[in-house]
Amino acid sequence: MPTYQILDAGDRREGIAHQAAQFKNLQDRFRQCRLVGPKGTPENFQSLFEKLMSKLEDAREQSITPPERHFEEARKKIEAGHYSFSVDKAEQSTS
Repeated sequence: MPTYQILDAGDRREGIAHQAAQFKNLQDRFRQCRLVGPKGTPENFQSLFEKLMSKLEDAREQSITPPERHFEEARKKIEAGHYSFSVDKAEQSTS
């Protein structure tokens, strides 16, 4: 069964795909900001960070929340190791 049917997304597929891409791009941009920011001036870092936070707030306003029954299933899959967050975990341990 396709994911959009499981999530009862139906006609919202394009919106969900767009939002997923927005959040993934923002994740990468924040990571770059953290790595590159300290090499510049505090003012430049603050300006970049504020722009990214504004984009994140915009993305969150449009967020589509899946039905509650899917959160438990997702939690089980994450705990079972179906997804890896190794990039973020590795960066956290070096901070």
